[in-house]
Amino acid sequence: MHKSAEDARKDAKLWASRSEGDDDIDTFDEDLERASKSPYQPSPAVAQSLFGNVLQRQICSHSAMTRECPLLGGLQASLLTHNPQYDDVGILVPNLPETSSGPHGSDHYIMSRTEVNTTKTWLAKSNRTALAKLHGVECSADGQGDQADVLTGFGEGDAMFSSTQNIDQPISPAAGTATLEAGQSTLYADVGWNMRGELPLNDLQHIACQLVLRALDQYTLQNDPEAWQPHLQYTGGEGGTGKSRVVEAIQKVFMARNEPDGIIVSATSGSAAVGINGVTVHSALGLCVRRKGSDNLEADNTVSGRMAQNSTRAWRLQTAKVFIVDEVSMLGGITLNDINEQLKHARRDARPFGGMPVVLFTGDFYQFGPVLQRSILLPGRIRGARVGGEERHQQGHELWLQFKHVVILEEQVRASGDPQLLALLTKLRKFEQDETDLAVLNSRVLDRSSIPYDDELRVITPLNRHRWDLASQAVLAWAVEKGKPVSIFLSGHKWDYKPSEEEMTRAFEQGDDIECPIPSILYFAPGMPVIVNENTYFGLKVVNGGRFEAPAIVPDPAFPGHHVPNTNVTLHYGPPTGIILKSKSTAGLQVPGLPNGTVFLGRKNHTMRAKESVGGLKVKCVRSGLPCTPGIVMTDFKSQGGTMAKVVLGLYGRRYNEAGEISACDFTTAYVQLSRARSLSSISFLREIRREDFLGLRLDEEMVRAVERLKRLSAQTVAGYRANYMDS
Repeated sequence: MHKSAEDARKDAKLWASRSEGDDDIDTFDEDLERASKSPYQPSPAVAQSLFGNVLQRQICSHSAMTRECPLLGGLQASLLTHNPQYDDVGILVPNLPETSSGPHGSDHYIMSRTEVNTTKTWLAKSNRTALAKLHGVECSADGQGDQADVLTGFGEGDAMFSSTQNIDQPISPAAGTATLEAGQSTLYADVGWNMRGELPLNDLQHIACQLVLRALDQYTLQNDPEAWQPHLQYTGGEGGTGKSRVVEAIQKVFMARNEPDGIIVSATSGSAAVGINGVTVHSALGLCVRRKGSDNLEADNTVSGRMAQNSTRAWRLQTAKVFIVDEVSMLGGITLNDINEQLKHARRDARPFGGMPVVLFTGDFYQFGPVLQRSILLPGRIRGARVGGEERHQQGHELWLQFKHVVILEEQVRASGDPQLLALLTKLRKFEQDETDLAVLNSRVLDRSSIPYDDELRVITPLNRHRWDLASQAVLAWAVEKGKPVSIFLSGHKWDYKPSEEEMTRAFEQGDDIECPIPSILYFAPGMPVIVNENTYFGLKVVNGGRFEAPAIVPDPAFPGHHVPNTNVTLHYGPPTGIILKSKSTAGLQVPGLPNGTVFLGRKNHTMRAKESVGGLKVKCVRSGLPCTPGIVMTDFKSQGGTMAKVVLGLYGRRYNEAGEISACDFTTAYVQLSRARSLSSISFLREIRREDFLGLRLDEEMVRAVERLKRLSAQTVAGYRANYMDS
């Protein structure tokens, strides 16, 4: 925020005149006009006024989820009594006392620029090492390893392939993993059977696992591998039935056989991949998505694979025996076609998936589908697809139809302790929810201004606007509950020239979303939960959707804190340098310059493009801040796959109509939200659920028919397995 005193004075006077209601002032003198054409960042006083505008809307707007929130109201009242004032030379400056740390100081972690750079370098190298291990590559001591080259992934890091590793040399199994003793059977199925005590499986989980292992035995024992047709299997089931447990059991068999490179585990999203100790499917295969503009994909996902011409760069894809994709409900037909083509190219084999012996897809098609693509369950009818896009989708769909080995898991584990919730979810999956169910849910509506925030409670909403507002309220309330101070950081905003007051307000009102990972305003309290918005260190599991605790934040000395009187809040007129995060996955890390068991997420810049949509930015703006957000409140998309002790849900749609009413909830949103909890008593709601938000909700009829087909295939598969292997 560098500008001359004269520019700042003129800027402040113009802002003050407009704040007093004089909307006719739109003529600048020559000096100010010249200044308006140069790069512009709001002064601290202007930034405080913009922040005040956001608070005003959050408290007073009829549509705001935080309307009449006492905590936000108290913060606004304190700011209003300490409005910016002119100093002795006529510059408008904040009228808040400056502090060197926070109100209590314990929430700030001080790092020099050198320490920050050293930490980032260490983390980048450690990330490469960890990511290489996920890809089955041996690394050298410097973390660079024996990579022949790098494959560009999907933003989460680099997919590496070994150039020098001797494939005949055994790889030591991970600590704590059972290995085969001399004389033991080496059949995959027998190893899996002998390990059942280490990882108990229920009946259908066992069948799903054994189908994969027996297929591998058949492939291994046959005389002509070239004649093998890949075993294509889908293992599904509602959330909480243990699909990931099947994946884990198969992984353990490969480790016991000392074949860690024989299995590639991937998922359609970074957070899902972390949950199964894998990588994204894009990273596993070296797929790269090119975006056209901000809203559309060129050719519905123009994918280029940077696959090496020599076989050593694709060594693992060529030698793997099992390829797994989790969260397959989010897989589009075009991407499935690209997976197939990439494997055929890497393995130099024209058979489906390049002749990969086993391909296993897992997921639940009652949950969220692909973004900007059509589900693999459905034939190609993509609207607005460029020539070739629909054909690629149809090829992917036809490939999906070859998955004839199907096991649908049925034993619900997550909600098994509450018959009432279990019955409700079962009725919802059968599209049989009724008025009685609606009445039960509506008996659990909360007063939004007094949500009981604590360590266990999470709020889920389909609307980003609601999430942004509720996150502000949540951090303030959580901090009061914990007796912690709050620091509010205003992200940096820079324009090529000075924008209008309306445009600056519009930028401050625009929080983080799918197009911008950085919130405009970050509320922080030490120890609060945080969700990362961007794949940063995939190998260290710092990925988009990753959930952490934030014990401390690293302020930028250029933006010292200003205490808001009569509150526990410190306001910073710029972004922090970084934030300290920890989770179970970081427990063993020892990063130089950081507390043990933590990682550092640093500040970054992001260009926010102008949009033609109503309420969108009209002028390009560069935002500077942290790619993370308070994890107390999240969207339904980010909640998928999670289990929460207590939840407050927003069962409604994703858009406002012209009358200011929220659109109706859809089936997937309702099902995903309601299935996050373990009991009905742990579920509350942000507002009364309308009839259209619950009654009559169901999947699209095409999807229903496709799911029914899978159920029939599952019955046939399970019956066949029992007849062949369990009845004798």
